[in-house]
Amino acid sequence: MRILYSIKLFFKDNKKYSEMMQAEKIAFFIKIIILSVVIKNLFLIISPHTFPEELSFEKAGITSPTLLEYILSSIISLYLSFLIYIPILSFNIKNEFSFIKMFLTNIIFTILAAIPFMIKIKAVYSIFFIILPLLFLIFSLKIFRKEYLYLLKTSISLHIITIVFSPFIYLGEVSENEIIYIITNLISSLAYLIYYIKMIKSRFDISIPKIIIYSIFPLIVSFIFGLLLAKADLFSSNTIKLILYQ
Repeated sequence: MRILYSIKLFFKDNKKYSEMMQAEKIAFFIKIIILSVVIKNLFLIISPHTFPEELSFEKAGITSPTLLEYILSSIISLYLSFLIYIPILSFNIKNEFSFIKMFLTNIIFTILAAIPFMIKIKAVYSIFFIILPLLFLIFSLKIFRKEYLYLLKTSISLHIITIVFSPFIYLGEVSENEIIYIITNLISSLAYLIYYIKMIKSRFDISIPKIIIYSIFPLIVSFIFGLLLAKADLFSSNTIKLILYQ
């Protein structure tokens, strides 16, 4: 699919987009990621980040971030999504456990991610941050490849929402209009949630409550890995804070 056509189809006929997406080659999704990262970071760079005051760079403790720090924060966010969030979500959807079994198996993933905090050795934080996600990825591709690849394509496709809404969010910031800013962010967040659910439901026969429940633990584990990254001191403070800010 051409990029402009795919953006139009994504919103106009998401079911058709989801079907066509499955046949697309990797080059298409690489283009979406690159376009999303470029547009999002472009508006992050040119924004004054002074409005709203409680979400300003000053309040977040971010000081004159470099282009490299912006790019690294985007890459790490993708790393957390592709190698942690999506593998665990794929596992949950593939097995369609009862709530108790899903809860217990996901607790194991959470404990695995939390092990470095028990050991309290900085080198261990770095090793776990790099090795465990790679094991999640290998496990995904070996055991539930089809589910993982569909959800990976879905995750990348949802960046279309970032591409479309980033300019409007920027306008809300520079105009310093609280109503425009809140409404724009609310609409973009709702759009992400709605299309996230629609795209999963178009491929898997599971209810909306299950989709939400299956998504909670991957989110928790991803957050834990974000803390590991902060503890490991692999990247600058600005980079870590930009990940949370975005």
